[in-house]
Amino acid sequence: MRVICRCKHNRQLLIEILQHDLTSKRTTMTSKQEEEEKLKVWKEVFDLFDTNKDGHICTTELGKVLRGLDLNPTEKELDEIRDQLDTNKNKVIEFDEFVGLMKKKQRTREDEQNDMLRAFKIVDRDSNNFIDKYELKRLMTKLGEALTEEQVDLMIKVGDLNRDGKIDYNEFVKFLLQPCL
Repeated sequence: MRVICRCKHNRQLLIEILQHDLTSKRTTMTSKQEEEEKLKVWKEVFDLFDTNKDGHICTTELGKVLRGLDLNPTEKELDEIRDQLDTNKNKVIEFDEFVGLMKKKQRTREDEQNDMLRAFKIVDRDSNNFIDKYELKRLMTKLGEALTEEQVDLMIKVGDLNRDGKIDYNEFVKFLLQPCL
């Protein structure tokens, strides 16, 4: 039996769920007003790290900027980001380059959120906004895991934080995102 560990295996389960739903289409719309608000916030963040107000952020300060935005890249990722952003290799990042990074990171987060919502809806066959043990068992069987009632009950118990016998969307997301123990 594959016990679902709350880390890479959860991400793999999410991928498997999504692979079984070939008919879904991904659509993401943002209004002009939302886009303007994002740019305003990003400009404020950029300005915070543009300490001498010359319209640039030194590439050596990029780690602080990203950590200030709740992103935690490794040093290797920082080096890759610096190389991608600093296209003219002048050791500074202009606001336009910064916006490009933020849009890319935003798309990644939105894609993850959309994928989790799609996966939840795929499992929630009766569209009641909950995953019960029957839906979970059906999914696991479809994915090639024939589970006993006890195993399904255990999986529900692990994911059911409010102990109502079913998993809502927020519990589903927390389950998928929690780290390995």
